[in-house]
Amino acid sequence: MKRLHFFFYSQLIEGFGGVETWADYFFPILSENKNIEINIYYVHDDNNVNKKLVTKWSNDKIRAKLKPIKINSPEKRFFLLNYIAYSEQVEKYISNKDISNDYFIFIGSIMGSFCNSYLSWKNINYKSSKKIVWIRSKSVGEVGNALFGIKKRIAGFLEKSLLKKSTKIITNGYDTKQFYEMMYPEIANKILCIPNAIPHNFNYLAINTDRLKKQYTIVYAGRLHESKGFSYFERVSQQSSINKKFIAYGDDTHLQKRLPTINYQGKYKFTDLESIFQTGDIFLFLNISSMAGGLSHSLLEAMSAGKIIVAWNNDVHKQVLNDSNSWLVEEGNSKKLIEVIEKICVYSHEGNGIIDDKRRQARNNSLEFNPNFHVDKFIEIL
Repeated sequence: MKRLHFFFYSQLIEGFGGVETWADYFFPILSENKNIEINIYYVHDDNNVNKKLVTKWSNDKIRAKLKPIKINSPEKRFFLLNYIAYSEQVEKYISNKDISNDYFIFIGSIMGSFCNSYLSWKNINYKSSKKIVWIRSKSVGEVGNALFGIKKRIAGFLEKSLLKKSTKIITNGYDTKQFYEMMYPEIANKILCIPNAIPHNFNYLAINTDRLKKQYTIVYAGRLHESKGFSYFERVSQQSSINKKFIAYGDDTHLQKRLPTINYQGKYKFTDLESIFQTGDIFLFLNISSMAGGLSHSLLEAMSAGKIIVAWNNDVHKQVLNDSNSWLVEEGNSKKLIEVIEKICVYSHEGNGIIDDKRRQARNNSLEFNPNFHVDKFIEIL
């Protein structure tokens, strides 16, 4: 039996973000394999217990050993101290155990680099174990917006050290794979890609945009962050014509200002998607190629639902989008973005068939991203 250790610097709250969405479909399927022992290490907090995936997994009797790590709130403590505290508790879990043939899978390279360094120092059996880094984004690129100077240099150095020592590196998008291959060509042969999957089957092709409606709903779904292009969504909401309604779905508690042109709906969960897809007309995906990476669950879900999609024309989105299933706009060109949205509204009002063709193609293209295939591909590389 293969023993796997998965490390999350997250409380694993249901619907919190991309990592949590992925974990929610990945582990129930993986646990069906009787030849694998699953150990999940996560940040424990007594609050929001009923919202945690680990609570859901326990209730559903998912076959996994859950290992809570108790640390102070990441927002209230210097991140280095939190990483050290996390690593100390992990070491206590694995001390006095034969882990030489185990797999240590770090979800994210920044925290993983600290944990790897600490375990290498404290546990002699750890050195001969297999290390896998599962990169969920361009880690240092995104963290760069929160870390500056020495902190960012430390994060970059430790990430490089972990990647070089790892057995395999998994990315969740081909754009991220190419990014790290260019960044570290000497380890390119270890970098693999397992694209995200769609955990649920959506199909709203039968819902047509009302040709006579007087107001169209433009939707942003995801983290309200600069790396995801949220500032462009804000800009478009202020400059577009008055017959548009702009709705943002995502954690808005950290925003310093709120625009009157946007209806902020906060975090959303799977159970909210039906309402989102029924009311939204046009879905925008504006990831910035230099900062964000990976294949977005929100994008795959919108494709599966057969929604009208407008996105920046960059490698992040072109993994799955093209001129046959969406409208692609030069990255950063908010003027052109507005023009395309206006054109789509005119097409919709006129009953132009190009909209239905693109929606149908997006739906068809999404079907290959099956969660069972996703898990099978992971098992193959072990």
